[in-house]
Amino acid sequence: RMVGLGFSMKVLLDDKVIARLKAGQYITFFVDPGVHRIGIPDQSITAALERGRKHYFAITTDSSQFGFEIDRISEREGTSRMAQSKALN
Repeated sequence: RMVGLGFSMKVLLDDKVIARLKAGQYITFFVDPGVHRIGIPDQSITAALERGRKHYFAITTDSSQFGFEIDRISEREGTSRMAQSKALN
């Protein structure tokens, strides 16, 4: 979970900012199938995204030098987290 009043985290897709999320927010977006880089500043993961499938990623706090990490998560965990969060408009 992200914490901090008013703090927002840039979310990157293929090294371009697609959103700024605050604690308790999520975004949904569509991408062409293929290999994409999903991340936050200073950290990203590369993932093969298939057509017609939903993919879920979570940004959480950690004890690394950056303080945050991004991970691919299951659909079950993703839908559970989304139910407890607010969509970014």
